[in-house]
Amino acid sequence: MAAFNTAAAAYTSAFTNPVTVNIKVGWGEVGGQIMPSNSSGASSVSLTGYWTYAQMRTYLAPNVSLPATQTGPDSFAMARAEAKALGLVAATSTRNDGSVGFNRYLNWNFNQANGISPGAYDFVGVAQHEIAEVLGRNTVITSSGGLGFYQNPVDLFRYSAPGVQNYSYTDATYFSLDAGVTNLGWWDNSGGGGDRSDWLTGSGGSYPGDVQNAYLYPGATSLSLADLALLGAIGWSGTPQTQADVATFIGTSHGFANVPEPASAMVLTVGLTGLALARRSRSRVKV
Repeated sequence: MAAFNTAAAAYTSAFTNPVTVNIKVGWGEVGGQIMPSNSSGASSVSLTGYWTYAQMRTYLAPNVSLPATQTGPDSFAMARAEAKALGLVAATSTRNDGSVGFNRYLNWNFNQANGISPGAYDFVGVAQHEIAEVLGRNTVITSSGGLGFYQNPVDLFRYSAPGVQNYSYTDATYFSLDAGVTNLGWWDNSGGGGDRSDWLTGSGGSYPGDVQNAYLYPGATSLSLADLALLGAIGWSGTPQTQADVATFIGTSHGFANVPEPASAMVLTVGLTGLALARRSRSRVKV
């Protein structure tokens, strides 16, 4: 519980939206379903919608500038938590905004401050990955072929070239806040599957140990400026830097930023179920 609260506190201190996000946390299960055996963590996100692109431009205007038109279906569904951040759902609604769960069989390390033990997985980082999905970092792009009849706000920032939005499951696409001019990180398009809203693990445009990589290796993980900037683009206000700040940071260091400390009004309330722990080692798992 302490490790999960540490993960949640990173977002509470990063964003200033005056909302309460309600997340159910499971141990070996997520949303009442057994955890996938090949995943370190998983999420189940409550969605709400639908909105048009014109409405999305209005809602996201304080956070990012979007082109007058876009490619894709003119219907958007978003995470309940994100809708709270944008003022479309009551900020203090007590309904569940999503569920996250963790693989009970992994060799977890629960305390980043003491370093990650050899062969162990960083629980705080995986928790931050799953929380971000509840906050809205998700996509409807599937292996069956691109978008369906609606899309998620995250997909507005998926490009294969300047000015070219691309919703392919396999094409090389990247995150950009300036219509594809600046590459802020490659989206996952790996042949092994994985969420297309994650970073492509091991690519030149992702960051070793980033909590949002599609696959997790043992060792320390951390939030990057690109992680925060993406959430900022879809409605989470406060810390996420400007396009220029993020581009400069990524272009010069490919490192990590410390999550800022100023307190905010965002609170995450959680309920933990189950405390039994069995261990087994893996070299790479999906998050």
